[in-house]
Amino acid sequence: MSAAPPGPRNSILALLLLTLFAASPQTANAVPIDGKYGLGIDAGDLLSTGAEAALIYGRSEKTAWLLLINASGSFGDTDFSRDYATPDTLIEETRGYDGFSISLGPGVRKFIRSTEHFSPYFDLKLQGIRSVYTEDRSDGSPDSRGYRGSEWGVEGGFAIGAEYFFEKWPVSLAAHANLVTARYSHRVQKQYSSYSRNESVDDSFSMSEGLGPRLQVRVYF
Repeated sequence: MSAAPPGPRNSILALLLLTLFAASPQTANAVPIDGKYGLGIDAGDLLSTGAEAALIYGRSEKTAWLLLINASGSFGDTDFSRDYATPDTLIEETRGYDGFSISLGPGVRKFIRSTEHFSPYFDLKLQGIRSVYTEDRSDGSPDSRGYRGSEWGVEGGFAIGAEYFFEKWPVSLAAHANLVTARYSHRVQKQYSSYSRNESVDDSFSMSEGLGPRLQVRVYF
């Protein structure tokens, strides 16, 4: 499981806001992060079931330490029917599913123009990942079927962004994009029915690239 990708409207909004702020008159003495704590909330996809946040500590004028937290979940029931021509049969089936995914780990952020209100930055991160999901199927017959799955692994990446610090409030807006992400995962899936049980194990490594900026709101105190 992973967080939903940013929608095109949110990516465009993030770019427009940051372009507007970058074009505004710049003054020195932006809100300093040195010695301050902060909280960043991802507002890139307001309709997703995922949550993404970062705890921030300003280690110096140009460097911030991060604790990155991502979580998502899903649950519910789905009813559908299958119509077979030979023989002429209509089977109604119910699927129940639930699952969650969480990733947690440290990161470091380097600001390029830390003394100005508008500053580009880059991030390095390393997170542990864990997810569990289940799916049960029932069509009214004695034969019940379903899946049980779990995953654990590690994920590292390089991200870029640009952050605008407001002058009168300890609040900022940022456009944030995960540029390169590498992921190793170990998956176990168990498929069962009333008559059999099967288990599969998979180890995988993947890399992804992207540049869909997400809008983030950050507060410092």
